[in-house]
Amino acid sequence: TNSNLLLDFYRHRSSPYFGLFTDYLRQRGVPAPDYELQYSETLRYYEEQKTLHGYARFTLSGSMPSTVNTKTLQPVTGTEGAVVKLARSSYYKYRAINFMFGFNAGILHGLASFCEFNSLRKNQLLAFYEALRPVLGGCRGGAVATSKYRDYYFLPQYEVGQEELVDLHHYTYLIDLCAMVGNANSAALVGPDGLAMVERVNRLLVEHIHFSTQKKTNYEQFLSLAELQSSKRFYAPILKTFLSAQYLSDFVGLGFAEVNPKEKDVNSLTQTAFYLSEMMGQQMYRMEHEFEKECINQMARSALRKYSQKFQGGQNLHQKYRVSIRIGHGFTYSKYNTLMHFLNAAEAYWHNPDLNNIQVFGKDIRALL
Repeated sequence: TNSNLLLDFYRHRSSPYFGLFTDYLRQRGVPAPDYELQYSETLRYYEEQKTLHGYARFTLSGSMPSTVNTKTLQPVTGTEGAVVKLARSSYYKYRAINFMFGFNAGILHGLASFCEFNSLRKNQLLAFYEALRPVLGGCRGGAVATSKYRDYYFLPQYEVGQEELVDLHHYTYLIDLCAMVGNANSAALVGPDGLAMVERVNRLLVEHIHFSTQKKTNYEQFLSLAELQSSKRFYAPILKTFLSAQYLSDFVGLGFAEVNPKEKDVNSLTQTAFYLSEMMGQQMYRMEHEFEKECINQMARSALRKYSQKFQGGQNLHQKYRVSIRIGHGFTYSKYNTLMHFLNAAEAYWHNPDLNNIQVFGKDIRALL
């Protein structure tokens, strides 16, 4: 059942080595293999044998438990290389040292695509899945109407039945729809149940975030949980849009590029926190006499511009695709020394974490490309 047999076997006819070796064998009195007979017999077998493999009954439903191996789960304590570790579906190998560090601008400005952004969100949420499981249980039950435009969220990135990743795939789609409520028909798509689910999840997550006072006089200080919950200006966006591209456009996570796991103090010098992007755009080039403020301004100077370019604009429900294929890029040679040309359509998918374990012609797609 090797597909290479059908695809490549006939090429012996045009190979200059074929005649050379068969003539050599005949001169030595050794019978040469009848390649034409082998090829025709193989094709005849495939034509006559309609079923090559038989399988027992199986279904695509049910949950498959997957327990995180704490011995192999490695904490990410620095921004260098964090995109590869946190945003390319290494869900059970790497985890940010704490929830807020995963939103550090030094990590987020390195994202190359929406697939990586969505993968990072799922990695972040997996750390709290056990607490979120009762809330997310109904997420797959159709709280949101099915749409063929969910492809960005439902590419074959998870094993069928792997409960936590299936739930988070549905939930990340719901996050973005809730963030767009008020635009077009998103409210009808989400429904009251979807909005309520997002709010319940965000009420749990808000306990793990650090939030600046957002005042120019003391923005280096953090609001307590009670103060944040009592703020209508800042708490409402968290409940409705937290983890969406819209929220991360309005607020930027600033902190040092390295985190010391042994540090117990929680302040602007030890932890990443959310700051208003607009405010930091005004403050980052100001010289401050207070050390903490000057450090935050320096963090903004080094990352805010690149970060804003990633998250500027907004999301909408327009169902449009724009496809472009550049001809004449990317050449390689097969093992038969034949020049092969790949259209550049594959280039956009190369860094997509959803390509893992995809088989084409019996080969892993990455090896094939």
